[in-house]
This record gives sequence, C-alpha cells and structure tokens, in this order.
Amino acid sequence: MGNTELILVHLMNAFAIILPALIMKSIDKAGSEPNKLVGYRTKASMRSNEAWFYAQKRSADLMVYSVYVVLSVQVLSFVFLNAQTSIIVMTSTLVAAIIVMMVIVEVELRKKFDKEGKPKSNTIIRGD
Repeated sequence: MGNTELILVHLMNAFAIILPALIMKSIDKAGSEPNKLVGYRTKASMRSNEAWFYAQKRSADLMVYSVYVVLSVQVLSFVFLNAQTSIIVMTSTLVAAIIVMMVIVEVELRKKFDKEGKPKSNTIIRGD
C-alpha cells in the first residue's frame, strides 16, 4: 500500500470518529425529544425523554474524548508502524473506543434511571 492510500485510509477513519461526535453534540442542543434517525439509541436510553437526553449528552461527551485518543493513536501508528499494522491498530482503537463509550453510558443509565426510565433521584437529570 502506498503512502497516498494509507493517508486516505487514515483520513477516512478520522472522519468516522469526528463526524459522529459532531453530530451527537449538535443533537444534544437540538432538543430533548428522541428522534428516529440518529443519536444514542438503545433500549435503556429510549425508555424516557430524560433517559434519552442523559444518554445523548453523556455519549456525545465521551465521543469527543474518544476523538482525542483515536487520533493520537492514529498519528503514532502512522508514523511508527508499517501500513498494515497501522490500519489494524487504528481500527481496533476506534472499535474499542465505541465499545467503552457504550458500556459506560449503559452502566450509568442503570444507576441513574429505573426500568421505566424515570430518574432514581428526585431531580431530573439534565447534563450531569
């Protein structure tokens, strides 16, 4: 694989993490109603508007942190590893970041909301 192709693969991977993070951040500000197309959509997050809003905001914040990690690993792998290994490392990092983000959000949803999606505390959770 040539350098141009490797750079193109790395750029595509960068957009694969940056674009969803930006979309999630914009949805976070767009309102508190779950939508049918984009956003953090799991069974636990869709139980109520409050649960959805919390999951949306928290996953967007975690995705932004993931961008820094994934892009750092991506640059280092591009500089120090051969092409094939670099692609494997960067893709594995991207997948791991998404899995970690989902596990964190799902655990937090279970701690903060009951099975109907109502907050366990007396206050409505908006952007902890």
